[in-house]
Amino acid sequence: MKDRMKLWIRSPLLLFISHHPRTFPKKIPAVDYDSSATVRFVRTNGEIKWKSNKIYLSGALIGQYVALTQTDNYLWKVNYSFYPLGFLDEVIMRMRKY
Repeated sequence: MKDRMKLWIRSPLLLFISHHPRTFPKKIPAVDYDSSATVRFVRTNGEIKWKSNKIYLSGALIGQYVALTQTDNYLWKVNYSFYPLGFLDEVIMRMRKY
């Protein structure tokens, strides 16, 4: 039997799984932030509550916690885990690009 026929008999998925076994955790561990950071929960609409205002971050972060660290008088650096998301400007109450 030719080599290409042998591959046709066994599906590519079975070949991949048999050579690359991989396990994933049942639950992703919670992100642990520095005690000096201010932590906020991202709500079901992708927003956080900040000084009685709702600030939109991202729908991808729903249900996660983000950390805010003050960098200037009215500027806060926003991180998810160690990923920088941008800056929260308290003057205009909006996110700015990183």
